[in-house]
Parts: sequence; C-alpha cells; structure tokens
Amino acid sequence: MVPLDYADPDGPTVSVRVSKVPASDPARRRGILITNPGGPGAPALFNAVGVDGLIGGGLAQVYDLVGFDPRGVHASSPLSCGLTAEQARVASVDAPVGPDDDDLAEQAALACAAHPEVLHTTMDGIARDMDSLRKALGEETISYYGTSGGTSLGTTYDALFPGRLDRAVLDSVDDDTVSWQEAFRASNAAIDARFVQLAARLVGQDPTLGPDLRARYLALRERLDQDTVIFDGVRATPQALGALADQALRSDAAAGLFAEAIRYLDGLPGAPTEADLAARLGPEPNPAAATAAQADAERIASAFLAITCADPSWSSDPADYALAQARDAAAYPVSQGVRASISPCAFWAGPRIPRTPPTGQGRAGTFLLIQNRFDPATPAAGAQHTREALGARAVMVTTGRGGHGVLGVDACATAAARAFLLDGRLPAHDIDC
Repeated sequence: MVPLDYADPDGPTVSVRVSKVPASDPARRRGILITNPGGPGAPALFNAVGVDGLIGGGLAQVYDLVGFDPRGVHASSPLSCGLTAEQARVASVDAPVGPDDDDLAEQAALACAAHPEVLHTTMDGIARDMDSLRKALGEETISYYGTSGGTSLGTTYDALFPGRLDRAVLDSVDDDTVSWQEAFRASNAAIDARFVQLAARLVGQDPTLGPDLRARYLALRERLDQDTVIFDGVRATPQALGALADQALRSDAAAGLFAEAIRYLDGLPGAPTEADLAARLGPEPNPAAATAAQADAERIASAFLAITCADPSWSSDPADYALAQARDAAAYPVSQGVRASISPCAFWAGPRIPRTPPTGQGRAGTFLLIQNRFDPATPAAGAQHTREALGARAVMVTTGRGGHGVLGVDACATAAARAFLLDGRLPAHDIDC
C-alpha cells in the first residue's frame, strides 16, 4: 500500500501490485531492474520478463526482474471514470476526429472529476511509488528500462530521486522538455514522415503500388468515406483502413497486410481475393471478448487521462484545438491532425502538476537512449531534446528504421542496450546504427 497523496502520507492509501523474479545467478546479482511499457497507463506487472526476452536473455541471471502495475492500472487499484465507448475514444490521442468531440471531451473530464483517486494518479505519484518499492525491497538504487511513455517515468524518477538510478535504458523516447500537448502534436509531422519512409520501401518491393503510395492511400480513404464499399459483408470504412495504416506505421511487421489491403481496394495486380484478405485480417471478436476489450480500453483511457491531464499547460479553449487540428491535417494529411485534436484535458478539474523535466545533474553514463529515426509516436526530434537535456549523463543510439519500439527489432541498438545493462558498457558518443 502507498499513500493516495504523498502530501498526506497518513491519509488514504492505494494498492500497487508487484511481481519479482529473483536473479538466477546470485553470485553475479547487481540489483533490481524495473521496467515500464508506457502508455502512459499501460499494465506493467510482468513486463520485465518480456524485456529480458527482447534483449536476448541474460538479464534474469544478474537482476531481480521487478514489475509493477502503476497506480490506477490493471491489478493496482484500477481506475475507471465510467467512460462510454465514445468518451473513451475521444480520450485517445490517435482517435479519428468526430463532429461531437468537444462535447464528448467535456463529458469525459466531468466523469473523471467524480473519482478522487483519478486525480491523484500522476507521473510524479507513480515515480514516488517506484521509490517506495525500492525502499521496500531494501535496495540503494534501481536499474530501469522504459518504452515510450515509460521513458518519461524514468526521467521523472531520476529528477525526483537524485542518485537512485543506476543504469537506465530509454526506448522510443518522449520529449520531456515540453508539455504533453506539444509532445503529442509533434507526432502529426512524424506520422507523415514515417508514411513516406514506409511507402518508399513498399513501392521498392512492389512497383505496382506506386509511383505515389501516399496519394493512393489518401484517395482511397476519401473514396471509402464517400462511397459504399462492402468487404466481407460489412462496409469498408476509412477508419478501418486508417487502423491498418497505423499498425504498419508502428511496426514493419504489419506493413505487408496494409499493402495487401491497398492492392485489394484499388484492384492492383497481384491483389488477394476478398476471402484471402478477410482470412488474413482475422475474425471479429465475439461479443464477450469485445465487451471485455472495451472495459479494458476504458480503464486504460482513464489512467491515461489521469496522468497526462495533470499537466497545467493544456489549453482550455476548444478553438485552439480546432485550429491546430485543421492546420496539421492540411500540412500532414496522413495524420489527419489527430494528435492536435480536442482532449478531455482541456476541461480537466483535477490538481495541476507541471511535468518534471529531465536533469543534466548527476552521474555521467546513467542513460542509454535508443530511438528509431522514423518513429510516428515519439518523434526522433523530441527524443533528441530529451537527450540534450540529460547532457553528459546520456548517450543516444539512433537507428535508420521506422516504427515504434527498438529493443528486439534493431540488432545494433539491442546489442548496445544489452552491453549497457549487463556490463555497463556505453558507446563513447552518440551513434547511428
């Protein structure tokens, strides 16, 4: 149990569920490794075991692998604002823009305001929980691996608890030098840049997709919005095609399915049959599974809002979001400007806590940052800002890849992370893989 509000340590408490796998080679044990997969607000109870697999094994021999669901998440006093499916949709930074989003965003914020525990689920609070966990385990320091929103947890912990961080790997790095609103909006440009990079690769593999796959995709999206196209018994929508594009932008492994959908919808040579493409897409979830998934999505959305909306920099004027979204949709049409659109954070009623910026004060060689150059979710430019703020304490390894998530995908960057966490060896300077 930890305090709901660290300013009131003797007040109400919340539970934080923890997992621990002791180091299998006690003679080589160097401490504990805590991990977080991001979100922010994603479950993390068993994430450390998965990180060991991605890095090629070896961590479990020398570290106690420790996981914990952040407060308000999954097994740790899970939050729920009681959001409807549409309110949970508008809470997502990747949701397509809708005509009623202003009202839905305000409704979502009001729903969350009715739950005091939501208002105390902040990044600072989660970092303080992590230090309570360190103390409970009797450790002087921790080592850390965080992905995406989990990188912000790493820099926040380090700034709040100087000297307590031993070795930290930040994968797909948030820009912790700006507000959440600014960081999210910067992804609109990164989404388009990643699409261009991915399109060049796909057209290189199959010229029938070209010469301008970006223009083809945008035209298809518009056609699906205007015309009724039936696929596998239901209407094909621009949102469904956009979801396939989002998956491809985040991972090259999903690019082939996206290309097949483009071939089918545009009747290109070599296109799959409707039955073959439907089989590759897989069946719709059964009603029970869909209901469970919706409940999980609502809880994740509640935690995400609690953490990100605490930032006082969010604009409270809906017109600001409409203008930014329209400008970004025009400049970066693949993105549709979604990461600038209205958020429940515009109407947030909870305590406002500024983001804790990364610090350059502390031991050199604390951080290894690994980053894809064409990351659509956490842009490389923002990662560079965080790297610069950390100064001599950090080294960054940048890959030429696209997608979100580096460990276990790029061999060069994964080897650097392995060498650092296992042996403390860092590159002498920033490098490109």
